[in-house]
Amino acid sequence: MVKPVICNSDSATPSFPEFCDDGLWEVPVNSLSDIKEANRDHAYILPNNSVWVLSYDGTRFIQLNLAGSGGSGQPTLVSNSDGLIEVSGSGTYDVHLNLDKAALKEELAIDDLSEVIKNHINDENVHVSTEEKNEWTSKQNRLTAGENIMIDNDRISADLRSKQDVLVSGETIKTINGEALLGSGNIVISGGSADYLDKSDAVSFNETSYFSIKEMSVVKQARTVFFQVNLESIQTFSFSRNAVMKVGGISDTSLFPSSKIAVNMVTENPSTAIYANTAITIETNGDIMLVNTSDVSIGTAYNFRVGNTHCISMTYITA
Repeated sequence: MVKPVICNSDSATPSFPEFCDDGLWEVPVNSLSDIKEANRDHAYILPNNSVWVLSYDGTRFIQLNLAGSGGSGQPTLVSNSDGLIEVSGSGTYDVHLNLDKAALKEELAIDDLSEVIKNHINDENVHVSTEEKNEWTSKQNRLTAGENIMIDNDRISADLRSKQDVLVSGETIKTINGEALLGSGNIVISGGSADYLDKSDAVSFNETSYFSIKEMSVVKQARTVFFQVNLESIQTFSFSRNAVMKVGGISDTSLFPSSKIAVNMVTENPSTAIYANTAITIETNGDIMLVNTSDVSIGTAYNFRVGNTHCISMTYITA
């Protein structure tokens, strides 16, 4: 193999490689970056006396370490495959490595990453704000060491035994009309009352010509009827013992009693003694009956003297 040399001239440097007169390569270079082709001689001596050899695959140069007898004799290899390090200079001791910050920033997508982090920090659905922390703190009792926080065998535990069980509607929470009582606000409970209905027009005493209605008040509330009637005798009649006669009726079926009801009739007769009792009954079909409750017949001069007032008062439950 022919010894490689550098045929550079101090006065003029050829523009292109040429053959020397003795057949050697003339390589006009001042640094390895001037050498572009791998089919030249495999060894080069640069003006700074550094010696470089071409790698086996012809893709890079390897510097030989020839500095003194104490050197290792191994070449210095500087290679960069990702383009993020800028290599400059030549020789064994004059090599500069600079990190290409712009290329690294683009490779790591720093701008995109910064925007993602910024959006993440400002996302209120991910991070808890100070206002939210204060709101949560105000809704619960603070845990105090020694009170509801205990340390046992180097373990910290909270005493939750005094806390109530989970509230479950219909189980641990009572309901009113299907609605749970949990929540804020005021519940006003007022007694419900059915309307009082005047049903006086539905009652008559015109089955006979013996009485006329002097005063009457028939009122219904829900299923309860308050029956108050005062009759006046307008014609005398004989009333035999244990006799029963229909004297009136109720036209509204909602006033019919759930069971037959009876009440004594109180007769105002200050001048004549009364020898027999009478009663008023209301049948479940609404018939109003006059009943002689005595074994003594009632003559025309006794209970039913013309002008006498007969008081009827009863309260009953409808069907």
